[in-house]
Amino acid sequence: MPNQRRILLVEDEALVALALQQELRAMGHQVELAATGDTAIACALKSPPDLLIMDVNLAGPLDGVDTTRRIQERLNVDVLFITGYDESALRARANGCRPLAYLVKPVEAHEIAALLHHSTLSGPAPDRGT
Repeated sequence: MPNQRRILLVEDEALVALALQQELRAMGHQVELAATGDTAIACALKSPPDLLIMDVNLAGPLDGVDTTRRIQERLNVDVLFITGYDESALRARANGCRPLAYLVKPVEAHEIAALLHHSTLSGPAPDRGT
């Protein structure tokens, strides 16, 4: 598939993660799952994705915004934030990561597919030169 993307899906709700993974794979994308910020960072550095799909509220010490910032310090990768909460303060923090979009759950795979179809992703690149 010519528009196949390598996606790192970071979501701590297992049923949500598995459902999105299955739907995105059915569309021809490679999808790796991570449930915590630390795991996401390790996965991204080991095998840089074309896109992060990041839950804003993750279990553990790192939330999705902090996790994205740490990954973007090392990799040139775009992010699509998903969240169950549409709070202005949280959205303002997330906007610092230049997200492609900020989607409020429940998120359907066709919404993500439409965003991917209409966007040109910048990643992956091994170093931002910082």
